[in-house]
Amino acid sequence: MKKLKKVIVCLIALIILASVPTVALAEDEQKALASIPAVGVAPASASCPLTVTDAIFNFNINEFPEEGMNLAELDSYVEAIYTVSNETEDDVTAEMSLILGTAPEYGTNAFAEGTSSVKANGAAVATVARISDDVHILDFSITVVAGGTLSMIALFPVYPGTEPTYTPMVYSYSLSTEGLKDWKQVKKFTVNINTPFYAVGSNIYGFENKKELKAEYVSIPKEDFSIFLSTVKKPKNPTIAWAIVLIVVIMVLIVFGPIVLTLIIVNAVNKARKRKQKERFENRYNIYK
Repeated sequence: MKKLKKVIVCLIALIILASVPTVALAEDEQKALASIPAVGVAPASASCPLTVTDAIFNFNINEFPEEGMNLAELDSYVEAIYTVSNETEDDVTAEMSLILGTAPEYGTNAFAEGTSSVKANGAAVATVARISDDVHILDFSITVVAGGTLSMIALFPVYPGTEPTYTPMVYSYSLSTEGLKDWKQVKKFTVNINTPFYAVGSNIYGFENKKELKAEYVSIPKEDFSIFLSTVKKPKNPTIAWAIVLIVVIMVLIVFGPIVLTLIIVNAVNKARKRKQKERFENRYNIYK
């Protein structure tokens, strides 16, 4: 009987223990923030005849943002290098847009003047800033001579999302392919990640914990590119740890539940039998008294 009570108490304790992490996380929960996808340069018109023969996106992530910081001072940016070709017989002047994205919630001056720039064949290009549906954009124009090429470099800040359930925190960066899809054609596309931090996850297979973080495409991928970085190789996720505990509890219940139920039933039957025996004895005692 004592053993049965101990087993039941242990099972109840395990169930209570499994429910603790949910409460603890709710009390100390930090809001997870989505990353601001890097987009780059896109033609303002769908009829633009210019072709991108090569596009290289260099993510230079040297620093993670902090809550309330002046983001204009953040040392994390994208260098997008385009080789633009004009395969027509006429010079083409096209309107372009450098799409910066929406401002993140954790800082100020995300797209302050001077944080982004465009160069064409090494010369600075004049840009005009505007905001459309909370999206920050720099408009400019380029001219590519008939049958010629132009080297265009766009520099702009990149802001991560946050995964606060990990210790230390994990930061997510992404690159949207929507800007590339607006060009007439993109023949080659490369993504390089230059960072002192560890790649702990990505939608590119094998990107984790590699020294050289590089992905090459001969066509625009269907999915947006994403990568997760941390200051350590294996950040800890307490949610996963507690999920394992919960699985163990369920397995214990599956294995020992029927045994405990059987013991409870046997104990109840024994109690009923003893009660009947006692009643019989008392009845007999009353009769012969």
